[in-house]
Amino acid sequence: EKAAAAGLQLGALQPGLRVLSLELKDALPAEGWDALLAGVTQGALEGLELRDCHLDDASAAVIGPRLEAMRASFDWVDLSRNKALTAAGWRSLLRGLAAGAARSVDLAQCGMDDAKMTAILPEVRALSRAGLSHVDVTDNTMSREVWGMLVACMAGASEEP
Repeated sequence: EKAAAAGLQLGALQPGLRVLSLELKDALPAEGWDALLAGVTQGALEGLELRDCHLDDASAAVIGPRLEAMRASFDWVDLSRNKALTAAGWRSLLRGLAAGAARSVDLAQCGMDDAKMTAILPEVRALSRAGLSHVDVTDNTMSREVWGMLVACMAGASEEP
């Protein structure tokens, strides 16, 4: 109920809303994310901060399509410190962002390992093609080989692996 009320309030702030910054102490269920983001329908957002929001795959499955519907061109998106997401959750979020664009995405301290990063490289490539120029993956545990794959993906976004 609180998320739905907040969603209505966010909707009332449009089109002047430029940055949406949330940092939650407790996890919000997928239905809460859906209700909260239902109020943000226009692509006027320049920044999105969902840092340390305890996102999981169920919430990402709701947030991704909401981001896609916004078709926002974000200057920056902070998804850092969301360690519970699997590769499937990350794909949902990044696919949602790819519907618009994002110049900078923060994935620091997300428990990103070789398997997760390798799985999301196609989404990173799609974002790069749309203008992504910076990805922060500090404090994750990826091998040099996967770091190299990420760099190559960012440098040659038009090429397939």
